Amino acid sequence: MVQPRRKRRRRRRIRTLQPTLMFGGVVLVIAAIVIGIWLLWRGAQPRFVDVMIELGQPMPSISEFTTKYADLDEVEMLTPESDIQVDKVGVYSIKFRYGKKVETVTLTVRDTTKPAVTLKTMTVAPGTVVNAEDFIAKIEDFSETTVFFLDKPAVLDVYGSVPVTIFVQDAQGNETVIESKLEYTWLRAEYLMEVGHVLTKEDLILDPAVNEEVLLQAALDHVTWFGVGTYGVGGTWNGETRDCTVTVVDTTAPELQLKELSIYADEEATAEDFVESLNDASRTAEVHLLTELKFGEVGSVQIVQIEAVDASGNKTVAQTVLRIIEDAAPVFSGLDDIVTNVGKTPDYRAGVTALDDRDGELTFQIDCSAVQLQNAGTYFAIYTAIDSAGNKTEMVRRIVVK
Repeated sequence: MVQPRRKRRRRRRIRTLQPTLMFGGVVLVIAAIVIGIWLLWRGAQPRFVDVMIELGQPMPSISEFTTKYADLDEVEMLTPESDIQVDKVGVYSIKFRYGKKVETVTLTVRDTTKPAVTLKTMTVAPGTVVNAEDFIAKIEDFSETTVFFLDKPAVLDVYGSVPVTIFVQDAQGNETVIESKLEYTWLRAEYLMEVGHVLTKEDLILDPAVNEEVLLQAALDHVTWFGVGTYGVGGTWNGETRDCTVTVVDTTAPELQLKELSIYADEEATAEDFVESLNDASRTAEVHLLTELKFGEVGSVQIVQIEAVDASGNKTVAQTVLRIIEDAAPVFSGLDDIVTNVGKTPDYRAGVTALDDRDGELTFQIDCSAVQLQNAGTYFAIYTAIDSAGNKTEMVRRIVVK
């Protein structure tokens, strides 16, 4: 009777678990369907987009062509960057590989930026005809530009000013319009000169009828001497007081000439030791080693680069050679045989020199203790010289006594 009861209990447990198992199965099926739909949706999303940049901007990175649905590690750009001219307006096709699929997008380079224009103050002598380009100090634009007047200004034969409108247009038609004025007067309003130029009155005075004495020579000399900077020079002529702003710039690199250098193993060298000549109009240039020198190795030959830099940052780089040479021992000369008579003392130093390649002529010692001047025979004297580095030379000289 016990066994039937156990079978009935087992059947009841199975019937109780069946709804739970069916629900779990339904949940798994629904989850699989959702994940599959999500994967299909994600796979259908675009991985690349077209890009537009302004002329003058650098080549976009690969990440700028991709969407958030692309894995950058799987993206390969197939079009060489050399085929894409971001410095020119245009539309470029670019191919990318993602996995096994190749897609093409476009890079559009456009120019919608107006030229940035800086004008300079225009002052001319009466009767002078000017062009629109004469007003331009600087134009910043990434394409070619043209400069022209809206209306050509009138030419005055007397002192006065004329309004002008200047147009600056780039190759894409972007246009900058600036209002200015043209002054007819006797003195320039601005003057730009390179350092080292000797400023003269002729540089500043526009009207040849003006007496040059209206400008102080001392003021011009001050500008010439003190170099880079901004200075004011002015005066009064026929009741009209004018000032000129003189700007001195330094755009010229120093002139640097180097020489090859040979030093001994116990010596070192600085950049200045290699300089044959250094010329700089601003008188501010300094030299620096660009090469790390290695000292102490006899026989080494090193290529040395040296840079000359002035206060305005102009640079000149030149190259030369450093040699580490051996400090040779002194060399004797004039040690020919001495022939003398018995009882007569010869001059052991006459005609003898000890020369050192580093120290020059040296004093030397003579040991003639073995020479017997009272007895005929052949004897030997010892000559010794020592240089400042401790290199020692000993030479034997034959003394013949008759």
